Amino acid sequence: MSKKGKENKKNQFPKWTLGILAALIFITLLVIPIFAQSVINEFPITTETSTQYRPSIWDNIVVWQDRRNGNSDIYGYNLATGTEFIICNHTANQEHPDIYENIVVWEDMQNGNYDIYGYNLNNETEFKICTKTNDQRLPSIYGDYVVWQDQRNGNRDIYGYQLSTGTEFPICIETHQQYYPQTGGRYAVWYDYRNGSGNWNIYGYDFQTGTEFPICLKRGNQGNPAVHGDIVVWQDDRNTVGFIHNWDIYGYNITTGTEFIICNDTFHQKRPSVYNDLVVYVDYRNGNEDIYGFQFSTGTEFQITTNISDQRHPIIYCDTVVWHDARDGGLNVYGATLDTNNCPSFSQHQQPSQVSTLTGWGMIVLISLSGLVAILSIRKQKV
Repeated sequence: MSKKGKENKKNQFPKWTLGILAALIFITLLVIPIFAQSVINEFPITTETSTQYRPSIWDNIVVWQDRRNGNSDIYGYNLATGTEFIICNHTANQEHPDIYENIVVWEDMQNGNYDIYGYNLNNETEFKICTKTNDQRLPSIYGDYVVWQDQRNGNRDIYGYQLSTGTEFPICIETHQQYYPQTGGRYAVWYDYRNGSGNWNIYGYDFQTGTEFPICLKRGNQGNPAVHGDIVVWQDDRNTVGFIHNWDIYGYNITTGTEFIICNDTFHQKRPSVYNDLVVYVDYRNGNEDIYGFQFSTGTEFQITTNISDQRHPIIYCDTVVWHDARDGGLNVYGATLDTNNCPSFSQHQQPSQVSTLTGWGMIVLISLSGLVAILSIRKQKV
């Protein structure tokens, strides 16, 4: 063999190395889209040493309940400008805020019992929504309607209010207890005790027709529902064995009348929130409370938070998730931007303080590729 032929043979990489390289490239292309379903960036919204919790979000505005002044107030934050602002800091407690477009609602103790108040972000004015006797709590707003849990009749009922007309109306005044109303468009949903203790069920109400309808009447408990459009989600313990609860996440399409499982992992999943194509929820499978997500269009579940402390109360709007987080010792509000195209016309928020996230599998593959390339480069130099 000629000298030139021997040199060419020396410079050739062993076939096994080329095979591994091709396999790793293939795995990278296959695995990263699945596992990095994907958190583009995670970011803190509050950094106070006191307690900030129960956030809600619409567009660029995040609102939450804040105890920095010794009682509970309502604060807001503009993701686009990085500006924090006060919404309501009366000396009494203001709790459980929710937001739709330029209107923020919350429950307020300034009159000695819980009432429902609102605030217009555009003209910076506060207004009363319901100040009836006894407690009105847990408001939810979407579009032209606010709904809440109301005890004026001696038990917990569901009432509503139309912003454009200033009209209040009963949604459900059944003699048993109704809890935790939510609205996300045409419908309001809640969980209901009318079928007996230990058998909470999910009911709904159509604002257009003024009619109530059952959503889930399965055995066991269904609670903490959320709705957006015609999709309802909730936590469900129908798979409980014995006395040990096992909460899962279920969903229901109002238009088709179809129920479906979202997550039935053996550990708890709780407090779902839904917007368009995505559901987010609290998940206990890792020994702490993390935030997970599920995309309807792909049938894919993915992990959003990986910090070893507890993350709770997730709320989704388009591709942004917010929650309250115990990683700093107390509770602070955090957020994450997802690469899910959940609102195609929605621009992503880029935060000044970003914590980039890459899934463990993606990182392993990239490190392996880098190592192999380095080994091959060294071998080539030696030859």
